[in-house]
Amino acid sequence: MAVLKLLALMRLEYKAALLGLLASLCSTFASIGLMAAAGWFLSAMAAAYAFGFVINLFVPSALIRLLAIMRTGLRYADRLLSHQAAFKIIERLRLQLFTKALALDHAAQLKFQQADLERRLHGDIEKLELAYLREFVPCAAAFLTAFTASAILAAFSGELLLIFLSTFLTAGVVVPGLAAWGSRRLGAAAAQEAGVIQNAAAAFIAGLMDLTVLGIAEDELERMAERSARLAHAKRVLTFLDGLSQAVLILCASLCFLGCIAAAGRLYLRAEISAGQVMMLAIGALSCFECLTPLAAALLLLPDAERSARRVQELAAGKPRALGSAVLPDRPLQRMVCADLTLALPGRQDPVLEHFNYIFESNLNYALQGPSGCGKTTLLSALAGLIPPAQGDVFYDGIAGQELKPVSLHQHLTLCFQDPAFISGRLREMFWVVNPQATDAEILKLLDLVELTELVYSLPGQLDAFIDMHGSSLSGGQARRLSLALCLIKPADFVLLDEPGEGLDAAQEERILTRLLHSRTGIIMVTHKEQGLTCCDKILRLKEYLKE
Repeated sequence: MAVLKLLALMRLEYKAALLGLLASLCSTFASIGLMAAAGWFLSAMAAAYAFGFVINLFVPSALIRLLAIMRTGLRYADRLLSHQAAFKIIERLRLQLFTKALALDHAAQLKFQQADLERRLHGDIEKLELAYLREFVPCAAAFLTAFTASAILAAFSGELLLIFLSTFLTAGVVVPGLAAWGSRRLGAAAAQEAGVIQNAAAAFIAGLMDLTVLGIAEDELERMAERSARLAHAKRVLTFLDGLSQAVLILCASLCFLGCIAAAGRLYLRAEISAGQVMMLAIGALSCFECLTPLAAALLLLPDAERSARRVQELAAGKPRALGSAVLPDRPLQRMVCADLTLALPGRQDPVLEHFNYIFESNLNYALQGPSGCGKTTLLSALAGLIPPAQGDVFYDGIAGQELKPVSLHQHLTLCFQDPAFISGRLREMFWVVNPQATDAEILKLLDLVELTELVYSLPGQLDAFIDMHGSSLSGGQARRLSLALCLIKPADFVLLDEPGEGLDAAQEERILTRLLHSRTGIIMVTHKEQGLTCCDKILRLKEYLKE
C-alpha cells in the first residue's frame, strides 16, 4: 500500500515516532489502570461493609489519585509527543517532495495544474500526517493493549481471555474491516470527487470574469453543485458506517463486561479470586475498548489517505531534470553558442526549431521574431536551461549546457516570461527575493524605467504595499511592467525577455524598450512588434528555422 510506503519515512524519525507511540500507550494503560483500580476499590469497600471486615483505604485511594494524575499528564504528553512526531515526519516529507518538484523537468512540471500541485504539497501531505496520528498510532496502541490485556486475563482464566478476544476483535477488526471493505469504492470516489471539486473551484475563480462574460458561470456553478451533492452523499454514507461501527463497539464492550463478570464470578465462587478482583477484571477489560474508538473512522478514511499517498508518490516519482556537475568560471558570461540546436515543445515529438546555429554575445542586444509557433519562447527556455534540446546543445563560454549545474548557469542570466507571476509580499520584499542586496534607490530606478514610480507612490505604504501572487491590485500592463522590473533587479550577463511590451500601448512600449536597450547589453528579446527593434544590434528572424 502506498500509505505504508510513506509511513516507512518514520524510520528517519523513528525516535520521535516511537516516543509518540509510547506516550499514547502509557496514556491508555494509565486510563485502564485507573478504571480497574477504581472498580476493585469500590467492590472491595462494598464487600468489606457487607461481610464486616476492615480494609486499608489509604493505599488504594492514593493509587487511584496517582493514576488519575498520571492519566491527565500522559494524555497531554500523548498529544504533544505524537503531534510532534507527526510534524517531524511530515516536515521531512514536505522538504523532500518540494525538492523533488523543483528538480522535475519542464515537461513533468507542466503535467501538474497549479491548484493540483499546491494540494499535493499541502493537503495531501497533511492527510498523510493524519495517517500517522489516526491510523498508525491508534492501530499500534490497540494491538499492544490487546496483547497486554490478553496476557493478564489469561493468567486468571482461559474463559476470560476467550470472551475478551472475541468481543475485542469483533469490535476492533471484524466490523470496521467489513465497513471499510464495503465502502472502499465509495471512499475512493469521495476522495476523487473532492479533488475534482477543488480543481474546478480553482479554475472557476481564475476564469470567473471570462465565464461571466460568456454567460456560462451559472452552468459551471450548477455542475459544481452536482459534484458537491455527490460528495455530501458519500460522506453521509461514510458517517453512517462510522456511527454503525461505534454502535457495534458499544455493544461488544457491554457484552465483554457482562461476560467477564459472569466468568470472574465463577472464579469468585470457587474462591480463586476476591470480590474486588471480579470488578477489577470486568471494568479493566471494558476500559480496553476505549482505544478502539478511532479505528473505525481510520479504516473508513484509509482510501482517502491511500489516494493522497499515491498522488504524493506520483509527484516524487516524476522525471527529474538531468543535472550536470560543471560550473561556469567566476567571471561574466560572454557567449551562448547554439550548435545544431533542435527543440520540441514539452510532451511533443515534432520539433518546432531544427538545426539552429547562432552565437549570442553579452555585448550586443538581440530581437527574435517569427510567426507564432516557430519556437521563439521555446528557444528562450532552452537558453535558460529549462528544457533539454532534442538534438545539439547550447554552449556557455565553451561548456555544454547539459553538463552545467543549473544553479551555476542561472547566476549569469535572468528570464521574464510573458505571463506575470509574483511571490506574495511587500513590494520591497519582492525585489529582495530576487536580489537581497537591492537598495531602495536601485528599486526606484528600475520602477522609474518601467514607468511605475507614480503608481508606487500612490499605493498605501509605497514600497511596503502588499502585492498578492496574482497582482490583483494591478492592471495587466502594470503587472507586466512590474514583472519586467523584478527581472532586471537581478545582476545578470544575459536578460531573456518574452514579449516585454505585451499589454502596453505602442508609445509606452517604445519609451520603455528604448530606455532599457540603451541602458545595458546582453538582452535577448522575443517580440512580434516593431517597437524597440531600432535599438537592437541584431534582429534574428526564426522563420527560416521553422520545420516545414
